[in-house]
Amino acid sequence: MDLSSIDLAIKYHSLEDEEWAKNGGTSIIIAAGKFGFKNSEFKTAKELIAHIEQQSPKNVLVLYDNDTVPTVIVSVVDQCKKANVGKLVIKSIDGYGR
Repeated sequence: MDLSSIDLAIKYHSLEDEEWAKNGGTSIIIAAGKFGFKNSEFKTAKELIAHIEQQSPKNVLVLYDNDTVPTVIVSVVDQCKKANVGKLVIKSIDGYGR
């Protein structure tokens, strides 16, 4: 999966959820071999999860693809719940950019 699929998914979500876009749009990427939080990239899922814990985001978009290990998705979602995320949206990037 190429990074343009991630960009397209974020742009479409911005159109669907204007409040998310207005408030800075926190996105967590666990797709295309990347682990990212907003504009920060991490080498491992463990580093990303630790970062989520420190940030306590309130409105989050989590993007994954078919190659993402399911346990990583679960760990990221669980950490978001522990961080009391107010609104959590989880989307696959598969299908964007094709």
